[in-house]
Amino acid sequence: VMVTDQNLCNGSDTIVVAIKNLPKVSAGPDITTCRILKKISLSSSGDASNYFWNTAETGTTINVSASGIYWVEGIGQNNCHYRDTILVNILKTPTVDLGGNKTACGNFVLNAKNKTNYILWHDGSSVSEYTVHSTKKVWVRVTDPQNSCWASDTAIIEIEKVPYFNLGGDTALCNNSTHILSTGTAVGNILWTNGATSNTIITGSSGQYGATIKVSN
Repeated sequence: VMVTDQNLCNGSDTIVVAIKNLPKVSAGPDITTCRILKKISLSSSGDASNYFWNTAETGTTINVSASGIYWVEGIGQNNCHYRDTILVNILKTPTVDLGGNKTACGNFVLNAKNKTNYILWHDGSSVSEYTVHSTKKVWVRVTDPQNSCWASDTAIIEIEKVPYFNLGGDTALCNNSTHILSTGTAVGNILWTNGATSNTIITGSSGQYGATIKVSN
């Protein structure tokens, strides 16, 4: 720059201005997602030497578990800074838990416990409580009708056959007579109401008799 005063005297000075390039930093596009994973990975890209996030973490990648505004600031080799921002929106997602694999006699009832959401079982039914009558692998998917987020769970239900027997109808006995009660061919741990454990008992006394058969799984 040159300056001239009223006496036509000139003065000048020179300055050199160096424009440094900003580092290239990108946090990526905004994210809207269902909470299927426990944490969401955010990754920055660019040519910066160092990266600093507003979570106080450093590096090119961080994991987040909550909705919010996140930014990453990159510092180039020339010490110039550049910042980029990303919006993370984690939608409400249903939860469903069938309780794991089960073994039961006769049948077993599973409860999806999601009355306000859409329920879909493996066979296409949409009931809240599902009864399993035979051994099978069962799955259920629960969908939030507001945002279409869904969750699922799977369980293997083993149904054991219930032992069947019939002691017959009530019987009247004459004095000094006996009556045979039998569980037939039913197999299992047998316990009569009089303490006996055999398939057959002989009684000559009045009373109420019954038997329980337990199958060991």
